[in-house]
Amino acid sequence: MDLRGSRPIYFDIETTGFSGIEDRLICVVALQGHHFSIYRKTAELAEAFKQGGVSGIIITYNGENWQSGFDIPFLRTVSICNGIPWFLKGYMHLDLYPLITKYINTCLYTEKLPARSRLRKHDLKKLAFANDIEYSTVGDTFKHLKKLHEEGRADWLDYSKVKAEDKNSLQDVYQMLFDPEGSEEYIDGGKVPELYKKGEMETIVKHCRRDVVRLKKVCEAVLPCIPEHELDRGIRDI
Repeated sequence: MDLRGSRPIYFDIETTGFSGIEDRLICVVALQGHHFSIYRKTAELAEAFKQGGVSGIIITYNGENWQSGFDIPFLRTVSICNGIPWFLKGYMHLDLYPLITKYINTCLYTEKLPARSRLRKHDLKKLAFANDIEYSTVGDTFKHLKKLHEEGRADWLDYSKVKAEDKNSLQDVYQMLFDPEGSEEYIDGGKVPELYKKGEMETIVKHCRRDVVRLKKVCEAVLPCIPEHELDRGIRDI
């Protein structure tokens, strides 16, 4: 897919945390066509972009344009702190996240189960009867109901609440569109710092590679549905 005559560069970073001052960059993965470029250091990334080894429109997910985003501000801060001239200057960038939130319905229904502490003996007896199970104790009956719930067979009557909410993370949107059964492997981004401390660098890089592949797939599905004037407005200089 070309975008305004340029080949997209799908781009994601992994870090040890959210602070560009106190945390460090772990890796950057850029995907263009079928080619992955993996950078472990800011200086290495800067050199590749400064020398023109990478060209095209950078596409991120919450990379900058939505409430400042994360990836691009983090890289700017790290560059300043390390005395590295800003290497993405002159590149064009499209943040997919605000387009998703504005133009794609990502609302899902989630069921909030009652807390065990809020259920009394008469509540559990009522639920046991509704689910055709024998009441024993409050704790055991609740565990039985949870097991039925995991099997998709529990009736919580009016004790549970169904809530509609937008699910807009890249993983949520990808699963919605391409993996509704959740059959693929996913890593919670919040676990990356822990993996880093354990030295599991290959797992982190693998996670980042998966993210850019999913970003590419979501982008190719979504962009044809976005009004042209929004794309023009969304593509900006970095």
